[in-house]
Amino acid sequence: MTWDIEKLDLGAYLTRLGYDGPLTPTAGTLRAVHLAHVQAIPFENLDVLLDRGVRLDLGSLQDKLVTGGRGGYQIRRQCSGVHAGGQADQPA
Repeated sequence: MTWDIEKLDLGAYLTRLGYDGPLTPTAGTLRAVHLAHVQAIPFENLDVLLDRGVRLDLGSLQDKLVTGGRGGYQIRRQCSGVHAGGQADQPA
């Protein structure tokens, strides 16, 4: 799977999480972003129930979880965090 990390809108993701803390790549930052992520993005499986399938590419994750304000399967929630973790040292 290609992450296409340059396509991540880190600012929008952090806004969705309500996170406005530091972005320095430290264990403390990772813990804070992870906590904000699990508090802001709920589990949901509506797409499967509606037979829409599950997409894990960055564009689909960002459209659903960040722009769309929805939740996702645990793997989706983890993938979006992994995508963002790749840019943790980049400015928002």
